[in-house]
Amino acid sequence: MIILKQKSDCCGCEVCMHVCPQKCITLKEDIEGYKYPYIDKESCIDCNLCSKRCPLINSYESRFPLKIMAAKSTNKNTQIKSSSGGIFSELATLVLQKNGIVFGVKFDTGWEVVHSYIDNIDDLWQFQTSKYVQSNIADSYQRAKEFLEQNRIVLFSGTPCQIAGLKRFLNREYDHLYCVDFVCHGVPSPKVWQQYLAAICNKQNIKFSSIQNINFRDKTEGWNSFSFSIKYFNSKKENKVFREPLYKNLYLQSFIANITLRPSCYSCAFKRYKSMSDITMGDYWGIEKEHPNFKDNNGISLMSILTDKGLNIYRQLHISDIESSYDKVKTLNSAIECPCSEPSCRTAFMDKLDSENILSLMSSYLKTPFRLKVHYMLIPLIKRLKTVLDKN
Repeated sequence: MIILKQKSDCCGCEVCMHVCPQKCITLKEDIEGYKYPYIDKESCIDCNLCSKRCPLINSYESRFPLKIMAAKSTNKNTQIKSSSGGIFSELATLVLQKNGIVFGVKFDTGWEVVHSYIDNIDDLWQFQTSKYVQSNIADSYQRAKEFLEQNRIVLFSGTPCQIAGLKRFLNREYDHLYCVDFVCHGVPSPKVWQQYLAAICNKQNIKFSSIQNINFRDKTEGWNSFSFSIKYFNSKKENKVFREPLYKNLYLQSFIANITLRPSCYSCAFKRYKSMSDITMGDYWGIEKEHPNFKDNNGISLMSILTDKGLNIYRQLHISDIESSYDKVKTLNSAIECPCSEPSCRTAFMDKLDSENILSLMSSYLKTPFRLKVHYMLIPLIKRLKTVLDKN
């Protein structure tokens, strides 16, 4: 059976629970808001299936991409509504047009982040934009297997550890399964997210029931200057938006500062494409330097195509793209190769979750670099100046 010596030995993929034939593994939330497996030893039959399928115990080898592409959707609306260049939406649309199934991450009615699936293009909006919270995988592995056994095409998206988890759960290859992950910085705690959302709504006088949409990557000021935003109705039923730029938003800053991440993220076992995904997506940071003629402040996606299946589905897309190289992207996208560093203050931060206001707690542990403040303050000024000059 699985025995956790330390919490960094568990990425939270939940595979152990889902493969257990005795159903004797349950997940329990710790004080940080992360779930870990607990085994009912009296029911356990020592089949060791949990250990045999754990993607951390049975890790995959690192890989090198077949192709590296900078890409964007030719549909500007799709591009703007997506975190990067809209390529996940293009992949999902292609699969749905073939009567396939798409698995992704959405908000539930309580604004918690959960894995789910769709079979209708009208529901694709739920999966658009990044959700910087560890998702509840729920029964997605089982449902994916059911659809695959029905010979339905399945596009499954998730974190690298979730993709590795799916692969270990299935324990066989399917020609009609396409797995897409992303360049992952780490997964913030669901508990931290819920505390933050409650606190910011209280501070901004936003009724929880009036929230219409939440966006961690609002591109109103452009892809390079994204914001956190909440769309809601005020007391007069008027549409309102709370929008806060990256350099001001405490949740995003805590995420970037690595304070709110799962312990396993600091020693991530899935860097260098070890998840066995077909395509790894991300932001093509540094596009203005490496491919200046292709830069676009509505967003550019980085595509690392890793398998022949990935290459096959990529070639069916009608997108705008340009070939790049691994050497060009690895420096400004360091999360491809390296886990993030654990801050010395992380333990102290997490220990105070239940005793201090989350906004005050985040603020006390954060110091926004001056250069970042200047960058985000200048962007709107430059845009307004350009508008004035264009009119003249």
